[in-house]
Amino acid sequence: MRSNLYAFVRRQVWKACLSCLALAMPVEAGAGAPDDTFACIQEDGREIVVLDRDYGYERFHHTQPADDAVFDARGATWRFQTFPTLEQNYPISIKGGARNGCWIGGLVQGTNPESAGWRETYNVANGSGFNFGNGRSTENFTLDGIRIDNVWDGIRPRGNADGFRIRNVWVTGSRDDCIENDHRETGVVEDSLFDRCHMGISVRPGRSGKEKARAEEAAAAALPAEDQRIFEIRNSLISLGPHANPNEKRSNYPWFKNPGHAMFFKLGPGDLKLKLYDNIFMLEQYPNNDQRAWGLPPEHYGHRLADCRGNILVWLGEGDYPGPFHNDKFADCWTVVTDRAVWERAKKDWIDRHPQLARLPGDPPSHPEEAIGLDAILESVRAGASG
Repeated sequence: MRSNLYAFVRRQVWKACLSCLALAMPVEAGAGAPDDTFACIQEDGREIVVLDRDYGYERFHHTQPADDAVFDARGATWRFQTFPTLEQNYPISIKGGARNGCWIGGLVQGTNPESAGWRETYNVANGSGFNFGNGRSTENFTLDGIRIDNVWDGIRPRGNADGFRIRNVWVTGSRDDCIENDHRETGVVEDSLFDRCHMGISVRPGRSGKEKARAEEAAAAALPAEDQRIFEIRNSLISLGPHANPNEKRSNYPWFKNPGHAMFFKLGPGDLKLKLYDNIFMLEQYPNNDQRAWGLPPEHYGHRLADCRGNILVWLGEGDYPGPFHNDKFADCWTVVTDRAVWERAKKDWIDRHPQLARLPGDPPSHPEEAIGLDAILESVRAGASG
């Protein structure tokens, strides 16, 4: 028997229809690449789970098998709040198994006050805007085109979710990680915008899982490159934004700032290797962490970097950013520039290329005719840096 939670969820088998195709057809984005957001809705024969209302603080917790299904949330919104009172900390969870499944669209809007501090918020509840996995197999799951703002962790792959794809997503103001992948699932993040997160990417097991993770890392050391477990980030934009009242545990460092933020990569033991291609990161001040954690990735986890090419760091803080950048191992791993316009241009271009995503009232509109594509921006930045 279906619970009341699904009273507004309509299941149907996909049939070709002009209205669906009109919503899903690629939008030419000026001289840049076409907008392929929501591409999986065009695939014939897939079951469609339609979500098309304002769920408020109600949780969408899908516990039924949904292999190969498409969750169409283009007409749906959720709220997230963990402070000062807990209203909803996991608005969307796909846990019943969704091998080869795909989620498209949707809006998750947080209502935590901007003044809420890191520690006081975390003491009430952990949480994330979107969760998938940790039940039956959710391998090869795709999250495509969701808009998330002001949550704790932005997106959280859980167990049994190897081979995931996160694409065309727009996450702003996460009060902790842009993405928490502490279960160390393989996957790809591509063509996505993460703006003003407290921390970038987390791949660090909890205390209870560290012994297992160390054993996995030791076993992986003997494997050839083609058999390594890979987490790849490519063609994406990530910035860290100062938030009020950051973790006071770091206040002993002389570079600690309030407002402040943490680092780009929070890593721990495990067999998951990183690949970084053609991304732009932006940083306005030093992280409120030990300097050993500032690297891209940190030096003591440099062995976890399997490949790296074509990335740009826009550094806007004082002096030189110390890295390390691993260019001794990968010749074109990172280029550092100090021009804010590089970030702003890339961010505007990304928004221009993604007109189909849901919008918050203050979000800028898209102008597809003005987009030139990330490749063109990266090429111009590299040419200027080399000149």
